[in-house]
Amino acid sequence: MAMDVAYDDRAGQWLPRFLPADERPAARLAARARFGAAELPIHETYEFTDDHGRVLLFVETYC
Repeated sequence: MAMDVAYDDRAGQWLPRFLPADERPAARLAARARFGAAELPIHETYEFTDDHGRVLLFVETYC
């Protein structure tokens, strides 16, 4: 599962949306390009692995 967050003008707030599998590689590359950037937005990542070897990559974006 992967999620992106976009501002919804009608709702007046930031809302998550699930990324389809075909959008995930490009989203990961875009986030990776921002790692350690001095300007905003900034990305931080956290990786978790369970006992079965499944990996959760959490990418946090903030400004």
